[in-house]
Amino acid sequence: EEWGQSGERLKLTFEVEFCHDSLYLDQPKEEFFGIPMSIGRLLKVRNNGLAVLGPTSTHMNSKQVRLRSGGWKVCPEEGPAGTTILKWYVEVLNAGDGDIQWGQDNEISKVGHRGSDVYLPAGRIYGTCGYFPSTSRGGTSTPKQILNQQRDQVYSQYDDLQVEMEQDTRLISWDKVRNIQKKKALESKIDSLTQEVNKAMIQEPDTSILRSSKDGTVSLTKEGGLCCKVYKRGGYLEYHILGSFGLVAIENDDAKE
Repeated sequence: EEWGQSGERLKLTFEVEFCHDSLYLDQPKEEFFGIPMSIGRLLKVRNNGLAVLGPTSTHMNSKQVRLRSGGWKVCPEEGPAGTTILKWYVEVLNAGDGDIQWGQDNEISKVGHRGSDVYLPAGRIYGTCGYFPSTSRGGTSTPKQILNQQRDQVYSQYDDLQVEMEQDTRLISWDKVRNIQKKKALESKIDSLTQEVNKAMIQEPDTSILRSSKDGTVSLTKEGGLCCKVYKRGGYLEYHILGSFGLVAIENDDAKE
């Protein structure tokens, strides 16, 4: 039976804290963080490492899953259009009795609801999402706004030129030739500005797709991708897509005075 053929989805809920403590004081570095494999920081799983595996359409009971704290790293220029992304991982350890499948050498191989074809592989699961630090511009326009204004101005020039050309009823004239050349130049400029606007929309995403930290210093895309490592024959490494994740900022009770 193929993974996910039933169409069911797993919903795993847990809380983490992005700590500033460095990882790998006595551990190998994580290749998921990129090359060179620099040091990441601690991603602490809260609530004593417990997560909740929520009910599905065919399994009405929730389950507890134990996780091990992992790591996180901000990776500049690795996202679309040279944006910064956040990479993180936690480790899935086990679930309640009857919800674990065992592999060789009595190691846990996957975690999920009994009889379901949708499961989490035990071990590390990895996530990525967009990372956007807040920038205070003191009321000045953002690059995206400036580009949109420039494109609107060119559109206005193009429309005026169109009207002028339509009003020129002469069969041929030097003005017609010059206006045709101007029209081509404006069309080229509009195309160029549109490409820049599209790039700026990625680099400055709309707030509707972001979730901001409680102190407002950074925003993350509210959804991201999840994957796991799979080692193929010959030691070849692949990352297999597991699904997506959503996030929301919460108060850090430990940080309160």
